[in-house]
Order: sequence, then C-alpha cells, then structure tokens
Amino acid sequence: MTTNEEVLRRLHDAFARGEIEEAHATLHPEVEIQDHDIPDAAGGYRGHEGFDRWVEQNAEGYGDFAVEVEDVIDAGHDRLVALVKLRARGRASGIELERLDGVVYEFSGGLICRIDYYNDRAEALRAAGVEL
Repeated sequence: MTTNEEVLRRLHDAFARGEIEEAHATLHPEVEIQDHDIPDAAGGYRGHEGFDRWVEQNAEGYGDFAVEVEDVIDAGHDRLVALVKLRARGRASGIELERLDGVVYEFSGGLICRIDYYNDRAEALRAAGVEL
C-alpha cells in the first residue's frame, strides 16, 4: 500500500523532473490548490489544468525554479505538512532567492485532493493544526 507521504514525494520528484503526467497521477482530478501568497488567486486553482496554471504562474518570473522537500509532518486526518525549500533565480534580474515555505496536503483515496501553499512554515503548521 502506498502511503500519503510516498504520494507527496512522488509529486515533488515528478515536478523536479518536469514529468507533468506523472505529477497528475498523484493528484485527484478535482484537486484544489490555494496559494495563500498570491493576492489575485482568490478562489485558487482546480483540477489538473488548474495545477498546471498555478505552476506556470509561479515559475514564469524565474529562470531557474526548484522546490525541495526537507521534512514531512503528519497533521492527522489525511493531512501532511511538507516543509520545503524554494530556490529560484529571477529571469530578468538574475537575483537568487531561497525561501523556507510550508505546504499543507490533504488526501482522499490515496490521491492529493487539496494543496495549500504558504511562504511561511509556521503559518502552514498553524493552518494544519500542528502545535509549534
């Protein structure tokens, strides 16, 4: 049996390799994505097309873009919090960015059904109900 953490890591590994179909295989067809740090993303993104649009919008300003999972915390109720390191380089500026972010994943039937992305690990942990 595949665990939720294995599914989460498969998503990140597929994303890192640019294998979008493999990434989609980890996502529920109606996955909901909410990026809490994109002001104009009220309502979020939905489905595989929404996931693709979210990734494209996040990456469009960067020449290089990578998200590394550093730790995974079980938040109970089929939820995991991934503590990630974002590394990016501005496409036009060349400025390098490194940020410690948090992502709350919810699962249903062995697939990711919701992603909540935060530019702040503590905020992600609070949102998942994990004691700091």
